[in-house]
Amino acid sequence: MSDLAEFITRLRQTLGDPAGERYGESLLAEALRKALAGYDQAAPLVRIQDVIFAGDGRQQALAGLGGLLSLQQVVYPYVDENSPATHAYTWYWLDGVAVLDLSTRAAPRAGETARLTFSARNTIAGLDGAAETSLPAEHDTALVEGAAAFAQMMRALSINEAYNNRNTQLDLLAESRRRLESYEEMLRRIGRLAFTPPGAFAAGGWRLDRWDGIRS
Repeated sequence: MSDLAEFITRLRQTLGDPAGERYGESLLAEALRKALAGYDQAAPLVRIQDVIFAGDGRQQALAGLGGLLSLQQVVYPYVDENSPATHAYTWYWLDGVAVLDLSTRAAPRAGETARLTFSARNTIAGLDGAAETSLPAEHDTALVEGAAAFAQMMRALSINEAYNNRNTQLDLLAESRRRLESYEEMLRRIGRLAFTPPGAFAAGGWRLDRWDGIRS
């Protein structure tokens, strides 16, 4: 799978700037972040993690769920693979930390376990400290197309309004719009292939990350 350096190389080739004279690394990294945000809406990474509650109470902080976008399923109390999911919960953000609020008959106790299935942001190795790239190699071209669109858009907006730059600015904006439309169509196709109805994760669909255990 491609890492940040490889994505930047492909982006510069796509943008006709192999030497990096017009598109700096920081601009291209930001363009990749924007493209990833769109990709996450179509095909988020799905993770399953066991949370061991550190204290008593119905509100449990979920600080260890990296890249959390939304909770999809909560199995509590989790004892084994046959433990049923519960619908007696809500979740919300509080001071930048996700909080699980369980309204089960008995209040959670310290040391109990909940198994959580959640959608999360995808990562690119080397971008924002990520150790690995999560999206499949087959989607690299789509991400490059989206990132190229955002790179051209950002460069167009940075160009001064001087008369000699006006045509270049308009050309960049037009090309970025064309690329963005192409990327959005790619994401629609990816999303249709990745979609799984809620609760049916075991049957396939979104990519599952490896198992992890965390303490809240």
